[in-house]
Amino acid sequence: MDRQILRRLHDIKYRELSQLIDKKITIETFHSMATDVETEVRPYLPPCGKLKLRSDNALGVLASYNMLDLSFATETPVLSKEDKINRKTLFDLNLWEQKSQDKSLADTETGDEDDGTSCLELLIEYGQAGYESLKIFLDVWPEREPSAEYRQAKLRALQTGTLRSPEFGGMLAKTTDIFPQMFVVRDACLTNSDFVWISKHFYM
Repeated sequence: MDRQILRRLHDIKYRELSQLIDKKITIETFHSMATDVETEVRPYLPPCGKLKLRSDNALGVLASYNMLDLSFATETPVLSKEDKINRKTLFDLNLWEQKSQDKSLADTETGDEDDGTSCLELLIEYGQAGYESLKIFLDVWPEREPSAEYRQAKLRALQTGTLRSPEFGGMLAKTTDIFPQMFVVRDACLTNSDFVWISKHFYM
């Protein structure tokens, strides 16, 4: 692994919020989503100040996968040196191949090129000093398959270049009809890189 990548990896921080996993949250409307989620998760967070929702495709993800992938910018940094990325973190996030799990970070300097380096480069590229966010994955509960009608319409729109058409937009808007809706937290963390889950969760 490249020395520069190793050096910059130490700037990336990640803290799993395991206490939130499997928590059920009811969201009343699509437009109240940020407030409803913040109200439920706030007691489990360190004092990180105001939360600002930064997810700009939440409706599309919900329609396609029956889940919400939300990211909130935090006002006050809370991550410390104890939250720096290490060997175990990389392995848990599927950013490091299993064959490398017994090596130290330094040992990987002489490793093969096929060691997840491209994912690590993205992890570093989207890391920001002084910036932290709460990331949370929520699945529709009870679990159900996404709308086959929507998936077919999206495929046709992609093939014909009509994703911005009023017809497709109207179908996407129908996704909000599921609210009020209960969700269950699949994963949650605090981090300073938007790409910590790039290898952990399938749709990314």
